[in-house]
Amino acid sequence: MIRPAILSVGALIGAGTAATAQGPMMATHNGSLMEILPAPGGGLVVQYARPRPDLNGLVMPGTVLVRGRWQGRPPQLFVGEAFVFSRLCGAIPFPVRGTVDQSQVLTLFGGAPQFDTSCRILGYDPNSQHGTLRFDPIKPPPTVAAPPIAQAPATSGPPATPPIAQAPINPATVSPPAPPKTPAELLRDTRRKADKGDPIAQVELGNMYADGVGIPKNDAEAAIWFRRAAEQRTGRGNRWLASS
Repeated sequence: MIRPAILSVGALIGAGTAATAQGPMMATHNGSLMEILPAPGGGLVVQYARPRPDLNGLVMPGTVLVRGRWQGRPPQLFVGEAFVFSRLCGAIPFPVRGTVDQSQVLTLFGGAPQFDTSCRILGYDPNSQHGTLRFDPIKPPPTVAAPPIAQAPATSGPPATPPIAQAPINPATVSPPAPPKTPAELLRDTRRKADKGDPIAQVELGNMYADGVGIPKNDAEAAIWFRRAAEQRTGRGNRWLASS
């Protein structure tokens, strides 16, 4: 049975082992029901409680999508890793950062891995649809038995359904990186775009504050810029939402 508790993501910030007795917070993520669980030492784990039907055979209840921990002073910054799931390559981790907004929505940003048919990582793309993960808290439904979730039959043949993860890409199509800018140039250009409301630049500026690149490290300021990016609700921001 799924027994959701009435919790907010904010209540789980910095929660330790004792908080697990309260049960998980429930959230939705791209059509799947998720559990957000506190972990010892200010940690947080997001796992599937009821995956959407087209994920059958790729993930199952209990599969971890995100794990990490909160750090810094309020507004705290979440730092951890998420996973892209591929029927060919399995679970591929990538680093994510983010925070919660005033509606208790948890939004995480990262560069999703780009890989070939040999499962070799070619790079990380922050503009990928897998690069942003949004978890919307829900009110707990009445306690009922969860319907059985069909499992993919064991077979040595090809999967019955096509892969839903991003398709492997041809290394020949990958553009060479642009010449690097100095930290001061990167900070100036990124801040100018972020101040104009560019959500990509806001995520990049949040990462710069989190890493201390060209500016003193400041987790609280990083969380503010991640929150501004998460509050974008139009255009590119909607396209960012991850599909797994």
